[in-house]
Amino acid sequence: MLQTNHSKFQKGRLVFLVLVICLFWFALEVNLFHLQVISHDEYERIANNQYIKNIEIPAHRGAIYDCNGNVMATNVIHYDLAADPKMIENKNVLAKKCSEAFGNSVDYYLRRLNRNTNFVYLARRAPENEIGSILELEDDGLIKGENFRRFYPYNNYAAHLLGFTDTDDNGISGIEKQYQDELEGKNGIAVLQYDGPRRISYNPDKPLVWPKRGKNIYLTIDKNIQTIAEQELAAGIKKCNGKAGMAIVMDPNTGEVLAMANYPQFDANRQNDYPSDIKRNRTITDVFEPGSTMKIFSSAVLLQERSITRNDIVFCENGKYRLAGHTFTDTKQYAWLSFMGVVEKSSNIGMIKLIDAIPSVTLFKYLLNFGFGSETGIGLEGEETGILNHYKNWSGISKHSISIGYEISVTAMQLTAAYAAIINGGYL
Repeated sequence: MLQTNHSKFQKGRLVFLVLVICLFWFALEVNLFHLQVISHDEYERIANNQYIKNIEIPAHRGAIYDCNGNVMATNVIHYDLAADPKMIENKNVLAKKCSEAFGNSVDYYLRRLNRNTNFVYLARRAPENEIGSILELEDDGLIKGENFRRFYPYNNYAAHLLGFTDTDDNGISGIEKQYQDELEGKNGIAVLQYDGPRRISYNPDKPLVWPKRGKNIYLTIDKNIQTIAEQELAAGIKKCNGKAGMAIVMDPNTGEVLAMANYPQFDANRQNDYPSDIKRNRTITDVFEPGSTMKIFSSAVLLQERSITRNDIVFCENGKYRLAGHTFTDTKQYAWLSFMGVVEKSSNIGMIKLIDAIPSVTLFKYLLNFGFGSETGIGLEGEETGILNHYKNWSGISKHSISIGYEISVTAMQLTAAYAAIINGGYL
């Protein structure tokens, strides 16, 4: 009887032990399932953060050339300096050299180098001539990344047209911004991995992806003509004590813009040193009343409509003329002038009296055909259309005022293109 009871007890213990082992095994399987399946992505992310790092390989940004192949915008090598704080051998030496190169305190860099992380930036876009002593350091924890930074060899020339880039070399103004997609190229990528002692090597399972260079852009601008335009514009404005101005040189037969100058100037390599107001391209953004420069178009309308001949004469009222309650004047007291004399002397009164023969709707249509009141099609962002009100909204003197360059606003680009049409036979 005792033997039987003992045998049953032994069997019970065995069954209990088997159950415990099965439960333990089941719990282990559940835990493994949770680790390998349910939480797989999370633990893989943690592991990758510790042992794998993706490094972007920057693409060469495309260059910008003038019509003769002179480089107007290119790239120069700069360095991104970073560190793995856990691998830096002598933090004090590195912090001191960084302080000497960049001006921040030694403590500033020591705080960065003592962070509990595997990666910190020490400096970005640092030119080689400023960091020679740092580049000479041989420290496994120091990361020296060659990079490219935009450089404008002619500094302020054509800066308003070319524009500039931000710290990451993304275009934020001018041609640089407008053709960002074409210029930027496509960055490559290298996957680095750390082993146990935190030595770095390439990940053989993820091959290096090389960057693709951006496209180059060729402008119609001629560097030599641009240089002359910039210099003469600056000299002219200083001579007359002006504050700002713009100049455009265009080939009237092709419409190619050979120079586009603005004043005040700014150095595109140091664009952050200048207020935004100076950096806008006034040739397309600023509108103004063209004044007597409009008389050439009024004259073209008169001739095209055969309202007058070259030798017809008009009485210019000796310098003062009253019309619809408004007084128009000339700078000098002219009596009788021929049509050619009105143009030559730039007589306001003569042009006002001659244009009276042209219906408002006719003048309005001609001005539209000359491109006033609309973009020129030059393809630059920020271009203004100017102001040309519909003839139905004109007052009793609007036609006369517009004929001498008032009650209408234009851009320098519009005016230049319209003058080119006068020269080339009517092609905008």
